[in-house]
Amino acid sequence: MSDMAGLERRLEEIERVLARTGLHQCPHYLPANLRLVIADEDGDGDRDPYISATWAPNTLSDGATGTIDWETDFGLPEKPKLVSLLVGVRDSASAGSSCKIHLRAKSTTTSPTLVGDAERAVNDDIRWTSGCVPVADDGTTYYGVIASGVNTMDVWIRVVTWIR
Repeated sequence: MSDMAGLERRLEEIERVLARTGLHQCPHYLPANLRLVIADEDGDGDRDPYISATWAPNTLSDGATGTIDWETDFGLPEKPKLVSLLVGVRDSASAGSSCKIHLRAKSTTTSPTLVGDAERAVNDDIRWTSGCVPVADDGTTYYGVIASGVNTMDVWIRVVTWIR
């Protein structure tokens, strides 16, 4: 079973639980100023994740840092406070390296909130992970890369849900 197939099954399971419990329709489970939004990029009701051309994939080098603007880069219709993501990572020399992308709300945060990890994976094997990342007040998330070299890491990011 591929990592992506497992993540898709897990997402379907979460959606069934949300539908059964009605949590996705009950904003009182979240603080009054927050709202859970399940991604549906094309608006047809099948809950497509938001995918950015920049991050499908983005080829990065060791030591690369920057920010992801969720409204600009992914076309989210609003500034989120937290994003739930699927992150895929592969590196051409990951078998002998510690290859990762760290995502966090601010560059000054000492520990990452989500790590996409291709550490010791077979070279060019995509490893998928999922998790939630807080978003800074300006609507961005900081990333830092540990790759095996220059332009050796590919990263895919898909926005599944967000809280605003």
